[in-house]
Amino acid sequence: MEAGSLEVLALALSVYLVNVPLGYWRASAKARGRRWEVLAAIHAAVPYAALARREAGLGYLGLVIFVSLYFLGQATGGLLFQARERAGGRTS
Repeated sequence: MEAGSLEVLALALSVYLVNVPLGYWRASAKARGRRWEVLAAIHAAVPYAALARREAGLGYLGLVIFVSLYFLGQATGGLLFQARERAGGRTS
């Protein structure tokens, strides 16, 4: 892998990792019925993901990759929240 590829990989991974706690927050807010928090949790990282994709310079392929990782991070966070709920953990 060349240096440019590692930078793109790091940016893509960061988009995923930023969205994991936001997905957890989204699931928690949804469970409490706070719609504005759900919308905030979904859209909070959009500017970061857009800038990361622009920095990577991958065009439409990058759009597909970064959007996929964005939603995968959101889904992972939601699954972590659900697992904690099933285990009887505190959600606040």
